[in-house]
Amino acid sequence: MLSARAAYRISLVGAAVVMSLVGLAQLMPDPAPTCGGLDEGYETIAAFELVRSVADLQAIFGVADDDCRKAIVKSLHPTNVIDAAIYIPTYTLFLVFVLLGLRAGSVAGTSARTIAGAGAVIAFASALADYVENTALFQLEAAIDVPSVWIPVLIGATSFKWIGLGLASSLGGVVLWQRGGLARLAILPCAVALVMGIVALFSPATGGPWLLRAMTVAWLPLLAVALAGAFGRRAASEE
Repeated sequence: MLSARAAYRISLVGAAVVMSLVGLAQLMPDPAPTCGGLDEGYETIAAFELVRSVADLQAIFGVADDDCRKAIVKSLHPTNVIDAAIYIPTYTLFLVFVLLGLRAGSVAGTSARTIAGAGAVIAFASALADYVENTALFQLEAAIDVPSVWIPVLIGATSFKWIGLGLASSLGGVVLWQRGGLARLAILPCAVALVMGIVALFSPATGGPWLLRAMTVAWLPLLAVALAGAFGRRAASEE
């Protein structure tokens, strides 16, 4: 059976790759500007994921045969490739295994063990939805001006992904709440991603600019738990 310490250490491998990708992204040149105009601070990739219509696509990619469109497609396509090849597997590794660490570190038969296990399953299912989303994005960037079935597919996959990831993080916060003490402080940041995910699905323009930031906030307490569990005394006693 996988110990809590082993699960936390595996999760840290995923976290290290995710943080490296984020760091490299800061060193890369600024992405091409959107062609139709988005609010300042609204990441283009987040806006793309929250597309609901052809008009939303054109707000990002502009009109056909425009040089701007060629530039933004050229900018976004590698982002989607990296997302599918590296980012999705590694954030899944982090989130699933930190929840499995919480499960392994909980007493058998308790609700905390059940909740953490459910969170791990939801996190994995959300990653699968992310791959469906990624497939839809590839299809839409190739046919921007044509209404297609890939828009409702994108809506369904994106909704499942953001709610699922937010719920998985929140369940981690619930387990930490049940542990008591200072661990209870994790419940609010862990729930931020779920709240912002719901807001973004009902109002993409309102919640969309904050989605990635909210997910970062939600995962920070879980990262702290993984670090403490991988190298602290408590994890050693749970092996």
